[in-house]
Amino acid sequence: MINEYNRIYKYGNVKNIMRLGEKDGAKMSFRDKRAQVTIFIVIAIVVVGALLVYFLWAKPTSVTQGAKRSGFEGCVDDVIKQEVENLGMTAGMIQPEFTYMYNGENFAYLCYTNLYHTACVNQMPFLKQSFEESLLRASKEKINSCYKNSMTELQSKGYDISSSEPNITISLVPSEVVVDINAGTTVSRTSENTQYLNDFSVKTNSPIYNMLIVSTSIIQYETTMGDTDTSALTVYYPDLSFNKVKRSDGTKVYVVQDRLSGIKFQFATRSFALPAGYDVSS
Repeated sequence: MINEYNRIYKYGNVKNIMRLGEKDGAKMSFRDKRAQVTIFIVIAIVVVGALLVYFLWAKPTSVTQGAKRSGFEGCVDDVIKQEVENLGMTAGMIQPEFTYMYNGENFAYLCYTNLYHTACVNQMPFLKQSFEESLLRASKEKINSCYKNSMTELQSKGYDISSSEPNITISLVPSEVVVDINAGTTVSRTSENTQYLNDFSVKTNSPIYNMLIVSTSIIQYETTMGDTDTSALTVYYPDLSFNKVKRSDGTKVYVVQDRLSGIKFQFATRSFALPAGYDVSS
């Protein structure tokens, strides 16, 4: 009898404990679900805030070929394209001093000697790096204006902005000009929803890298052979056209042009010049 009582008593306790466990588990499950919902709401607010800042500021467009970009990226894109075009007409120099006049245009000498039968001296040994420096000088103030205007636009949308003077670097890579910007910027509407925009890049499609590489090759030939076979270059660079004009004083005018965009990189050389009376036909 006692054993039977103990068995029933233990069985009853086990059932009670199981019921209590189920109730506690239900309570914990409910609390866990509420906590998860709260976390999801917070994450959603942060994501939405980030997307709003991104679309209000950068205003990205689809990445189809030739699509017009807007917002901050579009502003920087326009600046870079315009300054690349301008610098291409002056051999990458903002104010070239040593030039040759031809057809009403000044062509900057990139390789020159005033002697006859003598190889020219390269006037700009690091052409790509020099172009990058000139491009930064020509576009820095305008890029700063793009940045300030975008910050003003965000403020007009109700955002609190904290920013410092942007640090800008420009590099040329195949098919692109890359603008890297470090601005130390924070964008917020509440203390809990703050976005940090410290480092970002704007990439602009451009053929200038290849144009500078092939122009460097032309100059290297001028310093050694005194001339370049531009017809052979079209085999290796089918997207580019080459125009070379020989002048009576020994100067040669080169125009390298991208067939798609029409961008030009033009310059002059004088190497292994011949005295008057020699044939200078192209």
